[in-house]
Amino acid sequence: MERENFKIGPLRDDLEVRINEQSNKGDLFVTDPITSKLFTFPKAAYQILASIEDAVDTDEFLLQFKEKEAEAVYLLLKQVTAKSLLDTGEEITEKKFSLSSINFLFFKLVKFDPTTLLRIVSPVYKPLFSAVSLMLFIALSVYVVSKITLSGAHFWRNFEVFTYFGSWLWVYALLPIATLFHELGHAFVCNKYGGKVKEVGIALYIGQLSAYANVTDAWFIKNKWQRIKIALAGVFVEGYLAIIAFLVWENSIPFTVESQVSFVFFVVVLMRILMNIIPVLRLDGYWVLCDFIEETNLRHRSMAYLMNWLPFLAQGFRLRQEPKQGLTTVYLVFSIASFFFVILAMMSMAIAVLRFFSDVNSYVQYSLIFILFSVLVISFYNFYRTILSDYFVESLADVEH
Repeated sequence: MERENFKIGPLRDDLEVRINEQSNKGDLFVTDPITSKLFTFPKAAYQILASIEDAVDTDEFLLQFKEKEAEAVYLLLKQVTAKSLLDTGEEITEKKFSLSSINFLFFKLVKFDPTTLLRIVSPVYKPLFSAVSLMLFIALSVYVVSKITLSGAHFWRNFEVFTYFGSWLWVYALLPIATLFHELGHAFVCNKYGGKVKEVGIALYIGQLSAYANVTDAWFIKNKWQRIKIALAGVFVEGYLAIIAFLVWENSIPFTVESQVSFVFFVVVLMRILMNIIPVLRLDGYWVLCDFIEETNLRHRSMAYLMNWLPFLAQGFRLRQEPKQGLTTVYLVFSIASFFFVILAMMSMAIAVLRFFSDVNSYVQYSLIFILFSVLVISFYNFYRTILSDYFVESLADVEH
């Protein structure tokens, strides 16, 4: 393989390095404080990077390795240089603008100090995440389910409200607040178990106002059950919000704005909870599955395994690292399920656009579908290129990533 000669340097001083206590191979977690991205390095790969003391050209640095080792080390250096993890003397910016680096589905708008927010919500969240609160939650959930079951057609007739509901602004105003409470649930439990909450903020997610919390430090927590609790904390908070909405609807006068808004909010939050726990979506259920099987990057690794299983998707390349023993079936099932779920979601969104804009010109309808499809194709292409770059090599490599 023809190698490009480029400048490298030592690992940046500001990188946060911790031992991956979930691994018995001495792997390391490396966090970039500028981008808040988390990387996993095998011990051997990190030792090679740590041996770089001064700025040097790759050709000169690779002279100390045998040819086969040099190829593997070159690929490692190329990758970490692309991630801006080495100090080459160039200024590191938070994000370089390029089409491949854009996430068209998620845009950060406002950031908050997580320490202040957690201090404000602590009086409420501390008793909320307790054994007594959990038992109360279970009891109330049983009550809601029993009321729905026993009410028969009375409950289901209320879904007719969606055909004439005119107070969507109230629901859209409540949902971002519910999302913020959800994300603060993750942040609070992460902080409770010793993880650092790096960021909390407001964002646009698929065109809707939303909230987010950076709790990647949860991966540094050795106990996987504590990590699972962190992943489920947001759903737990929204579960309480759904119960409150149901109780308000149950005790309000039928057909009033209060009754309609509380019922619609209850249904929407319940659907969000169900969406959150579906593992094929990169939401809470996905992280629960990752924690349970102790795989830090299930989506990427499973897609890499599928691409390797279907050679035409990665022709001329091979996996940089062999799949983990015992997880190959999980990789295959997860990647195929994710693919078909995305196809189903795209079809559903196209149908929704056609129905929602049924009164407008068909040209406008198909233009909107084309824009939606184009955004998804670009996002998928960027994802494919990332997998190919991070998990495949053009030749045999001994250094894992």
